[in-house]
Amino acid sequence: MPEFSVVLTSVLTMIVLLVPGVIFERFRLVPEDFTKGLTNFTLYIAQPFMIINAFLRVFDKEILLNLGVELLLGIVGYAAAFIIICLMFNKMPEAKKGVLKFMMLFTNAGFMGLPVLKSIFGAQGDIAVLYATGVIVCHNVLTWTVGVRMVTPKGERGGVRKVLLNPGVIACAIGILLFATSAADFMPQFAMDVTQLLAGTVTPLAMYIVGAHLAHFDFRGIFRSWQLLVAVGMRLFVLPCVIFFCYYLIRLTGILPQENMLIAVPFLQLCMPSASVTTMMAQRYGGDAAYASAGVSISTLLSLLSIPVMSLLLSLL
Repeated sequence: MPEFSVVLTSVLTMIVLLVPGVIFERFRLVPEDFTKGLTNFTLYIAQPFMIINAFLRVFDKEILLNLGVELLLGIVGYAAAFIIICLMFNKMPEAKKGVLKFMMLFTNAGFMGLPVLKSIFGAQGDIAVLYATGVIVCHNVLTWTVGVRMVTPKGERGGVRKVLLNPGVIACAIGILLFATSAADFMPQFAMDVTQLLAGTVTPLAMYIVGAHLAHFDFRGIFRSWQLLVAVGMRLFVLPCVIFFCYYLIRLTGILPQENMLIAVPFLQLCMPSASVTTMMAQRYGGDAAYASAGVSISTLLSLLSIPVMSLLLSLL
């Protein structure tokens, strides 16, 4: 179980890594579309390779069963949060109501969650990333189904194709195949090295991108919408507490394996700030994109405080 000091050190490391993004973007030391290109590389190349790299190990039935547990815990976590979110902000204008609900439900479980888990769990970082794919699958499926209906004023339906062709889902499918066949035993060494090198770029790249987005945030407008602040508080503090309570009750039944990592990984992923895709979904489906961008920026900034605080709950296990 990660100790508070370890989590705090990892978050401080993340803060240092996002500083270059703030500086380079704020003072325009890079081309205008540099961050966009870096984001695409991270989402479509680096992060999938980080997931695949975690699966490059000899097949182990226990790990596969644990992955199934993580998937179920991801479903439980999202279901608990969804029930509460359905009761909130229902009288808000449609363009903002969907954004508030979306940013409360969906976390940055992959883009920011994977680097944080990798840092927190140290030598066990790869297995933590492997287990994290359970929540990532839940996240991607729900984003393009429930999430699309949530953020669209007319309640448009998402598409199965968008779910299946998501880079995170594809990487999980490839990773499981490689794991099931124990591909690590016969893959060429150069292929293993390339995978590991690309996987290692995720943390610095992701943090640079987070810093670049924060550089554009207008901190003077942070208190202009109390609803936005309530949504951020729900995302970072209240919902993680509810989810942990659900996990704790399940743990008391004795049906879960005693390995604390199985609860720590999905819990920490669901403690992450609002998903960066919130702004994109708002732009694409008729929500208030500026409102979404402000919410994501505030939650990302405050998560640097909330993640270590929420991790203290893990000491109760």
